[in-house]
Amino acid sequence: MESERKVRRDLLQFGAFLLLLVCLCCPIAETFDFWDHTLQTGNDIEYSLVMVALIAGAGFGLAHVVAVLIRTVSLTSCLLSSFVAFPYCAPPPVAGTGYSPPQPLRI
Repeated sequence: MESERKVRRDLLQFGAFLLLLVCLCCPIAETFDFWDHTLQTGNDIEYSLVMVALIAGAGFGLAHVVAVLIRTVSLTSCLLSSFVAFPYCAPPPVAGTGYSPPQPLRI
């Protein structure tokens, strides 16, 4: 479980790095771009790509904020409902603490 979380975090960081790289490299490429005559045609692929990268980055940021809010609300509701003792707020049993699965589930 922890390795999946680390891989997911690494992939998200790599995706964010690629988005930042696009946002930084496309204007640099535009300064050396002499073949597409942007002022006459109005077509500019570099800045269109920057806009797509910025929108994707905003999506990453929004998803992060939503995930933090959901985690905070979930933690708060579990702490507040600890007096009622809901089973979904209890931590999962840890192997090696004497917990044994029911007889039919043993292998």
